[in-house]
Amino acid sequence: MATKKRRDADRVKTPAELSADGPTAAQISRRGGRETVDALVVAFVLAFLIRTFEAEAFVIPTGSMAPTLMGRHKDVFCDQCGVRYKVNSSDDATDLAPVLQREVASGRMSVRDAQSRLKGTTCVAGECPQCRFLMLLEDDVPDAIRPAWATTVDQSADYSGDRLVVSKYAYSFSGPERWDVAVFKYPGNSQTNYIKRVTGLPGEELRVFQGDLYLRKLGSDDDFSVARKPPKTVLAMQQFVHDSFHEPRSLIDAGWPLGWSESEGWSVEKRAAEATRGAAVYQTAYQGEAPAGETRWLRYHHRPPTENVWRNVLGDKQPIEVAPEPELITDFTAYNTRLNLDHVEELRQLSLAPRRRRPDDLGRLGLHWVGDLLLEADLNVESATGEVSLDLVEAGVHYGVTFDVATGAASLWRRPFESDEREELAKVTTAVQGAGSHAVRLANVDNRLLLWVDGALVGDGVEYADEASDAYGPAETPRTSDADEGDLAPAGVGVAGGKVAVERLKLSRDGYYIAMSYEDPNIGFTSDLTVASFEPRSGVPWVQSLLELPGNPELWGALAKRRHSDFSIDEGQLFVMGDNSGWSLDARLWAGGNGRDIGVPGGPYLERSQLVGKAICVYWPHAWYSVPFTRQMIPAWPNFEDMRLVR
Repeated sequence: MATKKRRDADRVKTPAELSADGPTAAQISRRGGRETVDALVVAFVLAFLIRTFEAEAFVIPTGSMAPTLMGRHKDVFCDQCGVRYKVNSSDDATDLAPVLQREVASGRMSVRDAQSRLKGTTCVAGECPQCRFLMLLEDDVPDAIRPAWATTVDQSADYSGDRLVVSKYAYSFSGPERWDVAVFKYPGNSQTNYIKRVTGLPGEELRVFQGDLYLRKLGSDDDFSVARKPPKTVLAMQQFVHDSFHEPRSLIDAGWPLGWSESEGWSVEKRAAEATRGAAVYQTAYQGEAPAGETRWLRYHHRPPTENVWRNVLGDKQPIEVAPEPELITDFTAYNTRLNLDHVEELRQLSLAPRRRRPDDLGRLGLHWVGDLLLEADLNVESATGEVSLDLVEAGVHYGVTFDVATGAASLWRRPFESDEREELAKVTTAVQGAGSHAVRLANVDNRLLLWVDGALVGDGVEYADEASDAYGPAETPRTSDADEGDLAPAGVGVAGGKVAVERLKLSRDGYYIAMSYEDPNIGFTSDLTVASFEPRSGVPWVQSLLELPGNPELWGALAKRRHSDFSIDEGQLFVMGDNSGWSLDARLWAGGNGRDIGVPGGPYLERSQLVGKAICVYWPHAWYSVPFTRQMIPAWPNFEDMRLVR
């Protein structure tokens, strides 16, 4: 007996084994069975594809290209608002345990170090992008830390990364184009495949600045010009901010305001509904009416609730005592909110709050302001005349579209901060004419306005110049005042001289490229803000200023001091970056090495000869549908709606 206990003490155990509530053998068997059937079906499909096309299959291992492409992840629906989101679970403890057991058995690692490593790779929670509810995703959290309302966990499954078809001959007769998603051999190790987006081409100088990319001919004194993404790439890279059909009832009933606020001329209808997996929500619709010559606005305010607010709501400490204030939209990404067991145990609570002396924890929170936004509205125009407008705000400047309902003509415009004078940028003809229902989308991305009506792009978009958002001088900053809420009310729907019902509103944002290079000092996480960006505040560490920045206009001046990074791309070279900029080890950082175990590249570039091929499509998403009247997934039946072309 003593010998057996000794062997058990030396053996590395998964966190599930350390918990009395760990997965059963049957659960592990079901997971293995599901993956085996998946593998067999995928092998058959792959054989057909390779025989039919000159293609090869790859599986995305990590989340550097999220949300365009997903690495290993948990795919969940929020318990409170029903929004579907994904959380990174790469290097999961279940897969790591056998490796660490061998390390301990060989004497190369102590049991204590192995257990610590396991806790650091066990994803136990992730945060919803809509309502910011931090949802428990594993049963491994000790009872002393587990929130009282988290009695069960039924969305803990890990899914493999996206499976891609890659054309191996796409670049045999022509070079890659900007914004292609390419597979290549990592420059530091030809045995390792990477996948990134091509952002710089041979003979260019590339500047990463204030979330965007700027280009000019290498060696020239020309001005930089912004690199504009094609419309389909804009849609592929957009990230969720808010959906008016997913307002959590528990939060709203406790006194938290809706995302879209009632105002003069506008009324709201809150329809109680049940979202996916039984989440109790309000689906909000809005009615707007205004006399001729006066535009009345319905506006969005970004008020993500804090963890303390949720503790009050679910802990029956209602009403909410905090006065919710709007803040800036940032590069918060649900995929990056992976909360590991070691983090939870160190803080002694389920929280994304950064630990002491762990600046890398800040990267989970999304602290970079994003001004490039997209607004979708399902409109039911109830009058034959009048105007309906959409408005997006960036750095205080309003960019919008106004539909003349009588004629179908639409004016794309911009309006300076605190001004009523509009500058018309373009005029187009649309199907929004007379009474009727239409789905419209407006995007303000890369200094260009894009308009879609009923799913179709109207024209080619309209480009505009803006000195505040060019590649030179101080970076642009958000603005707000009593006369103009500016970036604290970054999206709006207006009506004048008519009546309109807005059935649903969705707001999303563009990706944010962070200016970093291998030459920058290491501050512990990827950011283009530094200590020097902030004015000293007596007794307040700069990290605290960073955390307060989105909701404190007095700190917005720091955004003007965002740094830029420049890269030269010689002939025969390419520059590649991940869409998930804060969590991507890409060409920006290569010259400093990209990890001890995979070598050091020659510099911040990719040789064209190292290209493997172009990503074409996601061809076999993980199983999603369950056996009727059960929650058992059908392994050989993929989630068809996730099959897509790679843009």
